[in-house]
Order: sequence, then structure tokens, then C-alpha cells
Amino acid sequence: MPYKIKKKGQVSVEMIIVTVIVFVIFLYVFGIFNDNIRDINGKRLEFKAKEIGDDVANGINSAYLSGDGSKLNILLPNRINSKDYNVKILPNIHLVEVKMQEFLYTAPIITSDINNTVIQNKELRLSNLNGKIFIQQ
Repeated sequence: MPYKIKKKGQVSVEMIIVTVIVFVIFLYVFGIFNDNIRDINGKRLEFKAKEIGDDVANGINSAYLSGDGSKLNILLPNRINSKDYNVKILPNIHLVEVKMQEFLYTAPIITSDINNTVIQNKELRLSNLNGKIFIQQ
């Protein structure tokens, strides 16, 4: 009889050791995946900011290239994944700038003749009047 009790005790110890090893491996793998998910979320934010900058720049360029009297509406999201962002137009260097926390993205624009350079509202109405781009918010 005592021999069987020893055998059960050894099986329990081995089971605990195997469980601990599996748990350590799981924590290591989970840590790697967690880092990858964090990187993917950061890239998603960057992609969305780039998309917004490109939308504004393409809208300005389209209104300019379409000629006098052209009009265009752009609707931007209020936030990107619950994070605030700012859009600024830098006509002297022909850029649209999107800034979000530590991330900065710029997109090129054709013209420097723009009446409004700070985007406050996320609903933009672009119009071309005699070659000058007017941005109403």
C-alpha cells in the first residue's frame, strides 16, 4: 500500500512541474503577442492619420485643379481611436500637417493660395474662387 501512495505523490509533483512549465511558456508567448498587438494598434493610428492628411491634401488639390467655381466637401472623424488630432495647413511650404500625440504626418498640396490654415471643425467645405481655395468649417 505505501508504494501506491508514493507513486501518486510523484505523479502530483510531476503534474505541478509540467503545469508550471506550460504556464511559463504561455506567459512568454502572451508577452510576445501583446507587444505585436500594441505595435499593430500604433500602426493603425499612423495609417488613419495619414489617410486624414491625404484626404485633406487631395481635396485641396482637387478643388484647385478643377478650376474656378469647383466645390468639395470633406468629412473627417472627430477622433482617431478615441485620441485627439490636429490638422493644420502650411501653405508657405505646400503641406497639410496632421499631428497626433507623438506622431506627425505631412502631405503635399499644389497651391499656397488658401484662406484658412487651421482646421477646427471636422466638416470641411472647399471651394475654388478665382484660383484661391476657401475652406469653410
